[in-house]
Amino acid sequence: MDVQQLFSTPVVRKNISNAQKLNAALSDFLLSKESQERDGTAKGIQKSNVSGWRSKEDLLFLDDPWLTDLAKEVSEAVSNLMRGAAPNLNSNSYQVQMYAWANINRRGAYNVVHNHPNHHWAGVYYVHVGKSDRDKPMSGLLEFSDPRPGAGLIPVDNFGFGERVRIEPKEGMLILFPGWLPHFVHPYEGDDARISIAFNVKLERVESES
Repeated sequence: MDVQQLFSTPVVRKNISNAQKLNAALSDFLLSKESQERDGTAKGIQKSNVSGWRSKEDLLFLDDPWLTDLAKEVSEAVSNLMRGAAPNLNSNSYQVQMYAWANINRRGAYNVVHNHPNHHWAGVYYVHVGKSDRDKPMSGLLEFSDPRPGAGLIPVDNFGFGERVRIEPKEGMLILFPGWLPHFVHPYEGDDARISIAFNVKLERVESES
């Protein structure tokens, strides 16, 4: 019997090297940026986020070496993922385009169900996860929904039909997933701020010279 896993959905988890120094620098930088923008009456961007602060989508255009290092890690992870998924893909025929923004969530903040249209990959990197209340096990969990419209009509335990997958954030963890995959973030219930950086990644075809 030949079994094919059709239409599988890759979700990548990677622990970034040198995360302790990277996160310390990014945390100071992003908290300062949030404070400066709030003092300037900027309330942050409102999209899928509720109550949390979201920066402009310009992080990778700022002159900060730590952000540059993180962008390189993301770009490398995307390239490795594409090579694994499509070994015959000519990497020289595509150019990776990417932008990023910061999310700072405090108690009660969350993200509603959404996806990232018009982008091949989306991702999040956890700078600081904060201190969730012990009696709130769902606090701040990242949750993915089954994207197949009819799969949830006939759920089968542990078989993947209509199931949801939850990921507990860890500092230094990078997660990559297809931009079309529905996901949301449970309300963060804890002290201290939860800081993350989200990415959108698009592969642009490079036109060959004739």
